[in-house]
Amino acid sequence: MAVDETRAPLGLTRPRAQALALVALGIVCAVLALLTQPLAGSGLLALGLGLLLAHLIYPPRLFIAGVTLTAFAVAYLLNAAGVIANGELSGVYILAAALSVGVSVIAARRGYIGHDALSPALLLALIGALAVGAALPGTDAFYGAFVLLDMPAVVLAALGVFYFFAPER
Repeated sequence: MAVDETRAPLGLTRPRAQALALVALGIVCAVLALLTQPLAGSGLLALGLGLLLAHLIYPPRLFIAGVTLTAFAVAYLLNAAGVIANGELSGVYILAAALSVGVSVIAARRGYIGHDALSPALLLALIGALAVGAALPGTDAFYGAFVLLDMPAVVLAALGVFYFFAPER
């Protein structure tokens, strides 16, 4: 896919504007993490919504990861709020996966996103590995940071820095 040379505000290309927006969203999450006591799981939702917001600036990236994380975050938050019992959680996660795949397929068929899903898969695999690692015994402090706003602050800012310095395609 060729680079979208349409300029965003301040004369930036859309990929660079997206990178800066990711860093800004990371900073917002960091400030909110310091100032508030958010509900456990809100970090996953903030990350998913942050990816979807950044996707609006430069549509070829972050849609699949944003939709998938948002769907799983909603399932996680419903479980944390007691709406979904722990015994039903695996089924709800399967429904979240089905929803995210269905939305991604519809978006791909309509030409809204491309067919290259490697980078969203890598991002989701990394976040999944962090979630599994956070659930291991002795990692309670890490898990607390993972499900709160600290995790999206780090992930969004790091992804923004990576995209800012990555070559534009």
